[in-house]
Amino acid sequence: MSCEWFIRSDIRNPWAHCDFIEWTATKYADSFQLMGQLISNLSLSNREENRILGELNRWAMNGQHFLSGTTLGLEIVGDIRQQTHVLSRYVQTLCSETDSQFIRVKKQLSRIENDLQEHEEKIKSLESKTKKHDESFKEVIKQVEDHIPQHIRAHHEQEIREWEQDQTTFLETRATHHILESLTSHNCIVVTGSSSCGKSSNIHQAALHLRDSLEYEIIPVLTGPTDIMNYYNENRKQVFVVDDICGKETINTQTLQMWRDYSEKMEKIFKVANKDDASKIDCMVSKVSSPKLLMSCRLHIYKESQFQHITLFTKKACNLSSPELCLQDDERLHMLRKYLSDDIIAKLNLKQVTENLDYFPFLCKLSKDKTSEEVKTLFKSPLGSIKRNIHNIINENKDQFCALTLTILFGGEFNTEWLTQMDLKSTSETTGSKLEEIVNEFDIDLSKERQRNSLKSGFATLSGTYLKQRGSEYRMIHDKIYKIAALICGQHLTKCFIKYAPSVFIRDNFIFESLLGEHDDSIVIFEDQEEDYFERLVRDLKKHVISSTFNNNMLRYKSYRGKLISYLRRSDETKLCLKKIDLISGKESLKYTHCSSSSFVSSTFLVDKLCYASPLLEIASHDFADLVNFLISINFNVNVTDHYGSSPLHKASKSGHISVVRLLLESNADVFQLNNGGESALYVACKGLHTEIVNLLLQYNANASECNIHGESPLFVACKGGHTNIARLLLQNNADVNQYSKMGESPLFVACKGGHTDIVELLLQHHADFSKCNNSGESPMDVACAGGNTDIVKLLLQDNVDVSQVNYVGKFPLYVACELGHTHTVNMLLQNKADVNQSNSDGESSLYVACKRGYTGIVKTLLHNNADFSQSTTSKRSPLFVACEGGHTDTVKVLLEKNADVSQCTISERSPLFVACEGGHTDTVELLLENNADVSQCNSCGQSPLFVAREKGHTDIEELLLMNGADISQVNVSGKFVLNVANVRGHSNSVKMVLQDNTGVSKCYHEKKLAMDTVCELPHTGSLLLTPIVCDGIAIDVMVDKRLIDSHNVRKKTTKGII
Repeated sequence: MSCEWFIRSDIRNPWAHCDFIEWTATKYADSFQLMGQLISNLSLSNREENRILGELNRWAMNGQHFLSGTTLGLEIVGDIRQQTHVLSRYVQTLCSETDSQFIRVKKQLSRIENDLQEHEEKIKSLESKTKKHDESFKEVIKQVEDHIPQHIRAHHEQEIREWEQDQTTFLETRATHHILESLTSHNCIVVTGSSSCGKSSNIHQAALHLRDSLEYEIIPVLTGPTDIMNYYNENRKQVFVVDDICGKETINTQTLQMWRDYSEKMEKIFKVANKDDASKIDCMVSKVSSPKLLMSCRLHIYKESQFQHITLFTKKACNLSSPELCLQDDERLHMLRKYLSDDIIAKLNLKQVTENLDYFPFLCKLSKDKTSEEVKTLFKSPLGSIKRNIHNIINENKDQFCALTLTILFGGEFNTEWLTQMDLKSTSETTGSKLEEIVNEFDIDLSKERQRNSLKSGFATLSGTYLKQRGSEYRMIHDKIYKIAALICGQHLTKCFIKYAPSVFIRDNFIFESLLGEHDDSIVIFEDQEEDYFERLVRDLKKHVISSTFNNNMLRYKSYRGKLISYLRRSDETKLCLKKIDLISGKESLKYTHCSSSSFVSSTFLVDKLCYASPLLEIASHDFADLVNFLISINFNVNVTDHYGSSPLHKASKSGHISVVRLLLESNADVFQLNNGGESALYVACKGLHTEIVNLLLQYNANASECNIHGESPLFVACKGGHTNIARLLLQNNADVNQYSKMGESPLFVACKGGHTDIVELLLQHHADFSKCNNSGESPMDVACAGGNTDIVKLLLQDNVDVSQVNYVGKFPLYVACELGHTHTVNMLLQNKADVNQSNSDGESSLYVACKRGYTGIVKTLLHNNADFSQSTTSKRSPLFVACEGGHTDTVKVLLEKNADVSQCTISERSPLFVACEGGHTDTVELLLENNADVSQCNSCGQSPLFVAREKGHTDIEELLLMNGADISQVNVSGKFVLNVANVRGHSNSVKMVLQDNTGVSKCYHEKKLAMDTVCELPHTGSLLLTPIVCDGIAIDVMVDKRLIDSHNVRKKTTKGII
């Protein structure tokens, strides 16, 4: 065998596998001999062979020395060999045990996996059950926490579902968008317009928008403001929706009173957030969260003065009949397409169909499912067409006629379940009797199933045209349909309607034939039916329902009142009934019955006014002296009060009915009685400009100095309203001319503020104090000057008022007149020796404030009167400075012509030129430069005019400054150059302009303030293409484009040559 084999088997392998069992010193020496023999056999060069053999010899000697001469010796090697074998056996044992343990672990993991799967299935089942329990629990909590009763909630949901159904045919118009935009800054919106113009549809869709986009809860208001008070939740986003808020045909004073009662609380609930905050909200309602109140109201109701007195209703109105919001021609056409097919539309005369009818949306609804001829007829004569159809129903189908009548007489809503005998028995005795008597008029026997079903079929047939179905309930589809159908059906069944119509219907919809005027909008009562009508009124009175009698539309006719009084006088029982109402009127104010949600009885929420208020209070506001006299004659209490403490005398005095006032006074009405606001009858008469009544009350010794809770006297309110004759009457009756309100305002003060010259003269004649200021520090002269009331100022000056009197806030008459730009008043004050250089505590003079406002004419007048144009404020702001600050170039020119100091600076070293540059007033800057303004004058922060112009991005001004030698190398206190600021602000034009000035850029570079370095700091949109710049022999090629900006990279390189 070769030595190579022996080396591999006897040397390499034992050492490689740590097999030292046979290894001895001899074997060690033999191994080196074998390796030496191997080297000799390799035929190497002598030099290489000798070198390797020398190395082997050195290794051999070292090893022999170790094995024989060290303390370790062979014993240590043997020991190592033995330990290595022990370690080897331990490793083998350990591996064997590990393999066994691994198998056991694997089996255990498999069992655990199976167990986990079983547990996972159990957990899933448990989670499912828990989820169901949670949902049930949440539902229970929701029901417990929901303070809206379930039956009311169900009614709300039904209402909302009907609105959702209307979404398919609803067209978003410019009015719709305006309403949605208004929701960002207004919490209360009233949508006004004529009948059937789309008011309700728009507020319904706005509410749905809030729900769908912003998770608002919709709450239809069904019974008035109490719904809001009961259902408002400050932790929820809610929108309350009210249709026809205070009546339809006429304003419902009872409903209005309810809203007035709750107006303060409503104001708090629907308080609008800060306007600045509101303006930040997206214009199409994306971030609103405050509670909302959406109301619809007929325009004539909205314009009523009583309605306007409730500020909650008038904060934001959207008039759908106005030129800005009414339907446009293209909107009308789009709306028509929601209801009619293109084939039918093609056959129509679109100009005739889309003419400007306010109730166009209503006609579109009626046109659905009609033929082209029927649509033509409908739009050509809409009301006539509806009336003809109803007449056809009356003449041809008694079941449909009966269905219409029942719906009308039951307040616009009827439930067909009442027709069955069982359900009829479950209704109230009155309702059951009423129903049976009405159907008897049509010879319908409800005990017979066939006739009941036939009547139900009549209801079903009218659904979609005249009625709207909700389950077994039917309602009138629209109030216009209700009105027309009620009048036609009522004329055919007058006696039945007199007997069973709701009280407010009785109040509003009948007219005696004997009365003058057209009767197209009322049911005519013939002479032989008048007794029936009066009997119905008495039945209402016996139930303490007074609205049908004492709020009746026919009371405006004297002949009707005569007949009514005659009828009431005839029966002692009737008079006794009236007296009972009067006796309990002081114990309770108003009681209301809940109206059906249809609200087609000329009252949004109330069917009847169950009222414990006195009839005398109801009629005192009207000129019905004969009726008042009748009530007084049966011993009515003339001093009874309503909820607000107002007596009949208050109401008559306020309304201006002197004959009623006289009757009440003659019947010992208390002339000193005050309402809850502390107002006497004299006060409200003065406020209402009723001179004769004021005179009459004074004759009955009314107190001319009695103040209300705000400390305002009758003289005060008369002077405030400009009622000279009344003021004279009061002064003749010893009214206190210097009586002040709680705001510190006197009659003279409010007369001066209102510009009532005659009253001011009258008060001054009675020695009114013109020096007394109000709580805000304003004097009568101040407010006269503020209003520019020159004649009043003249009167005050004639009375030797102090023309230089300074009020609590440091203002004086000349200052106020200059501040508000009243030139004639300024001239008058100067003519009366007003100090032209007088200043307030801040050092602001009249010239200063005139320059600040830019009233050049007044400035000229003041300068002509030797005003000091160098006089500055405590902060060193001069008239020229504030004129430049406001950009009032003409005023600046006037001052410069007077040699005003163009370099006069403020405490912060801001010059007129600086502030003009800052404000971007180019013309003013040009004028200052023409007058040698210093372009290098810096403020206390080291900012030059060029610096601030560059910072604000006013390129035109920069060009002017550079043309006038502005230095772009100036640095501010932060060490920033103009070019740095331009880049940081992103003003690319400014950068280009500055780079055209080689000297400045070179200086920037030389001082190691490379302006363009800042381009790397902030990327800006747009692009800059800049040529190489040579600075001290080094050229900088700066190229900034969109690609380089995006990577925040500016390329620099060294080139040769110059620009």
